[in-house]
Amino acid sequence: IEKKYDSAINVLKKSISKSHQQQNKYMEAKALNYKGIFECHAGWYESAYKSWREAIRITEKLGNYSTLICIYFNLSSLFLLQNDYHKAYESINKALHILTDDKNPVQFSQNYNVLFHNYIVCCQTLNLNDEIRQIIKQFPQFKNFYQTLLKIKDITAFLNEESMNYYGKDGFSFL
Repeated sequence: IEKKYDSAINVLKKSISKSHQQQNKYMEAKALNYKGIFECHAGWYESAYKSWREAIRITEKLGNYSTLICIYFNLSSLFLLQNDYHKAYESINKALHILTDDKNPVQFSQNYNVLFHNYIVCCQTLNLNDEIRQIIKQFPQFKNFYQTLLKIKDITAFLNEESMNYYGKDGFSFL
């Protein structure tokens, strides 16, 4: 699998280089975003972070809001993988700020369920329940999605608790 990541990343590096030579900043930023995704999946988090920071720098200059939202979402996912909820929250908040900015031509759609999911995970972990209520008020179409997330969380907590009762802690049974 690692060779497949290496191969894909090498192709993307060539694309980045060619786009840079042709001064095609849009394609350069896209390729950097994809490179960051592959690096993240390979577990190369620092490289992914650097790729996405460079993609953000280019994309901000272009004013490409939809790509910028995606990159900030990707950064939030990276930080969630590292259990850094504060940085994840900061990144996802930047994506939401761009999305809700009146100057932004990008429309909010169901395609942003994953963005909303990361925002909820961060808010729940950081105990920012008021912010969850505000975002649902701002985007009522996600109320059902949020309620489903809560049910899943409750079911998961229940199953974890039941398995602890049955199997015990650290492989020892207390039954």
